[in-house]
Amino acid sequence: MQNALEEGRALLETADRQRRSLEQELADTNETLADLGNVNQSIAAAKRKLESEFNQLGGDLDEMTNEARLSEDKAARAMVDAARLADELRCEQDVAMNLEKDKKLLEAQCKDAAARADEAEVSRRRQGTQGI
Repeated sequence: MQNALEEGRALLETADRQRRSLEQELADTNETLADLGNVNQSIAAAKRKLESEFNQLGGDLDEMTNEARLSEDKAARAMVDAARLADELRCEQDVAMNLEKDKKLLEAQCKDAAARADEAEVSRRRQGTQGI
């Protein structure tokens, strides 16, 4: 009976040690679970923040795309205006060149007419002096 009692105590101590070991393992598991829950919450918060930043960047991209399109439209209009102004300038230069040619021609004609008028005057004077 003594043996049975000691055997019962040994089994009780073993069971008690196993219970404490299991309670410690349960506590460790609960602590790990709580830590992993905190990590999960941190990851979820980081994910929400990144999603918010991603959405903000998408909006910024849309805005920049619209600005780029408007700038391209302005640049295209500016190129059309520049081409039109270049054409107008060429036309004005052609007109100025033609006017300069006409001016030189008229100056030459005026000089020629003046020279003929001078010759006619000289000729008239000669004829007038011959008649006297």
